[in-house]
Formats: sequence, structure tokens, C-alpha cells
Amino acid sequence: MNPKSLSGAGENVISVNSKLTAVLWQTNGFGGLLVVPTRDTDMEGSIPSKCPPNPKLVEASRGRLISDFSLSRLEEYLMVTASEDSIRTWKFESELWPMNGKGGNVSDFKEELKVEGKRINKIDLHPLLPNLLTASTRDFSIRLFDINKNSEFLKLETDMKDILQSFSWDPLGSTFATSCKDRYLRTWDPRQSKMIASVETHASTKGFQVKWLGDTELLLTSGFTKSGEREISIWDHRDLTRSIGTQKFGTAATPILPLFDEGNNLIFLAGRGDGNIQIYEQISSPPFFVFVNEFKSSTPSSDLCAFPKKMVDTRKWEIIRFAKLSKTTLEHLSFFIPRKGEQFQEDLYPPTFSGETTLSLDEWVAGNNLTPQLMSLRPEGVVSIYETEPEKEEQAAQYRKERQLGVALGTAEPAKSAALPKGSLQDSNNSALAAEDSMESQPVAKPSAPKFSWSSIMMDIQSRVKTEDQLSSTSDSLPLESMVSAPLIESESQKTVETQEEQVEEVEVEEPHQVDVEETSDHSHKIFKGGYQYAGQLKDGKRHGKGKLILPDSNIFTGQWDNDKRKQGSYIFADGST
Repeated sequence: MNPKSLSGAGENVISVNSKLTAVLWQTNGFGGLLVVPTRDTDMEGSIPSKCPPNPKLVEASRGRLISDFSLSRLEEYLMVTASEDSIRTWKFESELWPMNGKGGNVSDFKEELKVEGKRINKIDLHPLLPNLLTASTRDFSIRLFDINKNSEFLKLETDMKDILQSFSWDPLGSTFATSCKDRYLRTWDPRQSKMIASVETHASTKGFQVKWLGDTELLLTSGFTKSGEREISIWDHRDLTRSIGTQKFGTAATPILPLFDEGNNLIFLAGRGDGNIQIYEQISSPPFFVFVNEFKSSTPSSDLCAFPKKMVDTRKWEIIRFAKLSKTTLEHLSFFIPRKGEQFQEDLYPPTFSGETTLSLDEWVAGNNLTPQLMSLRPEGVVSIYETEPEKEEQAAQYRKERQLGVALGTAEPAKSAALPKGSLQDSNNSALAAEDSMESQPVAKPSAPKFSWSSIMMDIQSRVKTEDQLSSTSDSLPLESMVSAPLIESESQKTVETQEEQVEEVEVEEPHQVDVEETSDHSHKIFKGGYQYAGQLKDGKRHGKGKLILPDSNIFTGQWDNDKRKQGSYIFADGST
């Protein structure tokens, strides 16, 4: 068993809330999830220091693979999984279960909702409304479900020509944006049963993700250029005719994961397959994002997911915390802003969503609008910096006013690409960092807003990773390496598979994909791609022949199969990757 490795845009490997963390787990015969407790700062002993040899798994589907899964942020012991033609809801007893529960794997789901004849591709729990689940299916429709009533109540017919890859709701939970593998960004009003607007985005067919940038009118997309460069773009959803800002990040095989800290308007760009995270501030005028800093790590990330804001340790000036899944470890990665004094730094921690809702799902469907209930992160008995330094409150209020004014005015001119700052890199010598991680300082662009000067601070980034002999019950990381019976996640460029034939000359591939091929003597193949299994015939498939592998869903992979004396090989693609 081992953690599942996925590399495409929109493919989830991990989901978190303040109580539980779920990791997609490779299994034989069923779709499995490892569910462990999320240890908050003050909860000692709740996360195990090691994963057991045969961990207790949630059997999300028997004989079928998981297409998507999500832990609820509103009902924190609730999880939803999707596979093939069904959606299942799971209700756990506590954060210490199911990993420490009695018996074997967990297969007792709460409810199952069948979507007859249509394979479910993507699911998304509404961020503000309990029980509202949005799902996309392989007939390219979008469906809304009431999981409390276990029923579908709305179906949106779409013009999508490929699979949907991500959802993102606006800050009031009324409309949502989607990214699709047909390269189109679309916005939707589900209660009006209509698409609002659409635009063609990144040129590559590798896919892209979309993220609504907090309480603004702006959307961020991350994808690839036609030549394979990673890039992000900013869009005003009121006018999707063209992007208002774009930044390129160099050629890479894996996508950028965009994450957003709404309270501080910070964009975190993490690359799947590498350990670096670039940090930008989202501002209200061109170029709409400016470089702040970069976190560097030699440990590649398989997936990264942000914890709820209410989990940050305000006494240590922690502004955001991520769950990072790497090759052998599930770890917590925290970002801090160094401050002096014992006061509550209220300019760093504006009110955040409490998790409570003002409407029922039926009221929302009837046309009533949500008002997110906010809470203060100020600990009881702690004095606010606004009480001791009133000018801080004035600066924060001015920043919010200018930011909202800039967003309201919008821009008629396309923004130029934000240039990365130049200059030599220097070590910060932060002793709190793990040996494999480094924090490096660069000159940074100056934001136009007078916020507490992101441009002049050094962001103190701490990765709470310990070596195996240092791990204890209070560790912030969960090592996986010594518990698995199969090779762990392999890099895309090194993946090899066994074959029963001594050599096969060529199989043409449409574009680079990571696939495993098992060839049999009758020249048929089994292809494992994106967590699904396909079977097909090698046309003109003589042992030394050239041909195409036609898959049942009409995908065609072409390329060259290269064998060595050990009867192992790999696909060699047009871009030189294997």
C-alpha cells in the first residue's frame, strides 16, 4: 500500500479540516482513503508518529477507484467520496477514529446516492452551506445534490467538451467558476440554471485550475502555455473577454496549485512535483499581484491543502498552515510574520468565517442570499494592537478602503506581466527550519497599498519536519516510508513498468501523460492513467511494428516503447520525458 500519486490539474490527493485529514491511498481491489486526526497546536498525542504497517482504511468503493473526495469544513466529521456512478457520505465518531478504531477497514457509509449510467468526475462541498454538494459527470453536466435528503435537485446542461477540473465559489456562495480540460473558464448562476460567461484561457490541453480571490471580483487561473510553461492569469469575472494580468514560471511537467490566504490577500503558488512555494500579494491595481517571497524545499510535494484559518496560532503570528503530502511524509507547513509584543496583531487577523450559516439549503434555493458569519481570532484576555497602537487600525482601514475601491473601479487596460525581482539570494540562517529546507531573501516589488509593508518584511517560514528518530506523539509530521510494501510515489521522469514482451517498437502518443503499460503476448495493453484503468488493442501491433493504442474512451496515446534486457521500459514522449 502507498499514498496515491496524481499529477493532473484538479486531481486531489489530500483533503483536510480542523478535525480530520484524508489521503488517497493505493490499494488492490477497492478505492481506499487513509483518514487520520488533524492535530491542532494544543492537542497533544492525537496524531500518531508512525503509520501502522497495514493501516485501517476507509473503503470508499469496492472494486472501483475513487474519482474524488472531500472533507466538510462545516460538519467536520463528514466526508463525501465519489466513484464511478455513486456518491457516498461518511460520518465519523471523533478525530481519533477511524485510524484507532477497532476491526478492519471501514466500509459502513452513511448514505449512497446513485447517478445512474454517468461516471462522476469531480465533487465540491459548498463552503458556506451544509448539505450542498456540486458534482460534474462524464456527460459534461453539473449536478447539485442535497446530501441530507440524499437527492439531486438541479442539473445544469453545459457546452463543455471535456471533463471539469475544479470548482470555486464566490465569497457569498451565490455563483461559482469552473475550469475545464477544454481550456475554458466558465462562471455559473446555479439558481438561475444558467452559465453567466466563458472564455478560453491557457493554451495547453493539460488543463488548469481556478480560484476565486476572496472578497474581490477577481479569479485566478493556473495552467500551461502551448510550449509547456507554467503560468497564472488574473481575470475580472464581470468581463471575461481577456485576462488583466499574467505571469509565466518556466517549463515544468506538473501544474501549479494556487492557494489563497484571504485575510492577508496572499497567493501561494505550489508546484506539484517540487517543494518550492512562491508567495505573491494580490493588489487592486495592475499588475494585480506582486512578488513577496519564496519558500524553498528539496522535498517534492504530491499535494498541498490549506487548513481552516481558525487553526492558526495567533500568539506565534502564524498566518496560514498547510498539510503537505510528500513521498514519505504527511506534514504540517506553517508560515509566520515576525512581530514583537504580546498584543493580538489584529491587522494580520481580520475576522474570518466562523463555520456557521444563516440560511438553510431550501431558503438558499428559493433565492435568499447568504451572509457569512464572521468570528474574531483574538484569544480571550489578550489586548489588541489596535488598542495600544491606534494608527495600525487606521492603516488597515485605509488599505481595505483602497483595495475595495480599486476592485470596484476595475481596469480597462490589460496589465503587463508581473516581473520577478532580480538580485542575489541570501540565506536567512533560520535555525527553526529543517535541514533540507531553506528560506531565501530577495528584493521584492513594493505593493501599491499601504498595508503593514509586505515589501519590507522577511517572512519567517517554518517547516515542522522532524527526522524519524525525533518523532514523538506530538510531532507535526506522519512518516509513511517504513510501513509500505510497494515502491512509493515515483517521479514522472523515472517511472518504469514490467512487460512480458521483449520489445515493442513504437506506440504513438498524442501528448505527454504518465501511464503504466502492461503488455500481453496478444499485443493487448492495459493502461493505468489518472487513477483509472483502460484496455485496448495495439493496432498493427507486430513485435517490431509501429501502431497506435486506441483506448475505449477514444484517447490515443502515441510514442516509443523502449525496452532493456530486464524487460522493463518506459514511454518516451515528444517532449523527451518518460
